[in-house]
Amino acid sequence: VAGRCYGATASGILFEVDFNEGRVHHETDGLGGAVWQVLADARAPARLDACCDDGSIRVFECDEQGALSYTGALRVATGARCLCAAWAELGDSRALFAGCDDGTLRRIDAATGRSSLRLTVDGDAPRVWSVATLCDTASCTVASGDSTGAVCLWDGVVGSLLRRFARHDADVLCVAIAGDCVFAAGADSKVVCLERHADEWSFAAAHRPHVLDVRALCVSEDAEGRPTLLSGALDAKLCAYAASNGRSFAERRPARLWPFPGTPCVRACDATRLATCNHGAHADVWRLASSSDAAPAEPVLALRVTAPGPHNLAFACVFDGGLLVVGDGATRTRCMRLNDDGDALSTERVAGARRLPPSLAAASNDGVLVLACAGRIVAYDVSQNELTPRCSIACACPAPALLTVRDG
Repeated sequence: VAGRCYGATASGILFEVDFNEGRVHHETDGLGGAVWQVLADARAPARLDACCDDGSIRVFECDEQGALSYTGALRVATGARCLCAAWAELGDSRALFAGCDDGTLRRIDAATGRSSLRLTVDGDAPRVWSVATLCDTASCTVASGDSTGAVCLWDGVVGSLLRRFARHDADVLCVAIAGDCVFAAGADSKVVCLERHADEWSFAAAHRPHVLDVRALCVSEDAEGRPTLLSGALDAKLCAYAASNGRSFAERRPARLWPFPGTPCVRACDATRLATCNHGAHADVWRLASSSDAAPAEPVLALRVTAPGPHNLAFACVFDGGLLVVGDGATRTRCMRLNDDGDALSTERVAGARRLPPSLAAASNDGVLVLACAGRIVAYDVSQNELTPRCSIACACPAPALLTVRDG
């Protein structure tokens, strides 16, 4: 909201998160019990809506300093909690679709603040945990996720049920929309994609990169307008998916973004006095001063290596003998021999390097190069100008990011 980040608690407190200062401030009582969701209004950048335990949506405005002030409430339901809401454009008018724990979706007109439509979810005491809208000039589709594990697609104008998909084994906690795709996830850790073709909805694909409940989905677009789906779960990691259409979502595996660093960004080799710094799109090789120098000189940039494919580098490291290995973890791993003429570094092709599998980490010791690939560890014997396969071992870790080789 207004370029600021706000959150809420089960005790009904709204607050601003200041990432620059690393603190929480501007705490405000939500005035409606526990807050289940907060949402922004694209047409009113300073407005913040809070879905509350008393069945209302409390409306707040933020000032230039970020402090919130209460401006009013929208009554959604009596005797039921308001769990989620989403804005919708209905021609010349606007509305809020709000989900409640009595299994209903209510359409609240923005102009009057009154409920004008009620949609009911089938099931045994269902709760509507999440809602999202897909509106254009001709129609408005409302997607809801509930405690029965179903995703329901509704006509937001007339209130009819278009399709119901029961693709989840537990509660659907979040839904998101990108183009003609609806994404849903929840307590079964599965992320599902539903796609629309010629006004007909169908199941496209599903991934399960998380191991615990998925609590949040959001869509981000790059400078060229290509959407990326992000999911966050209780396993403390983010996953990114191609979200342009159902086919790209199905064919490209999600990228896992861990909250802690995996392979170190900076790696140094004492024998060669070289260090690599991984910048993602490229890696720099720096020449370090000798440890015996009385007044060590500043490091000198000796070589820059670009990523071998469209993905960022997962690792870059220099080993004894001047062996440089870089990989993006998805498409290619490059292995080169460094030639040092005293001023600059040049690279020389190593025989057998073209057969290296995509890898996530590398280590070398005593003439052996070891690569960590998806689900296995591969070892190669290293001679002066050739790599020879030595062995391949299955690994219980699906995506190892750290690797060490001991003597012997």
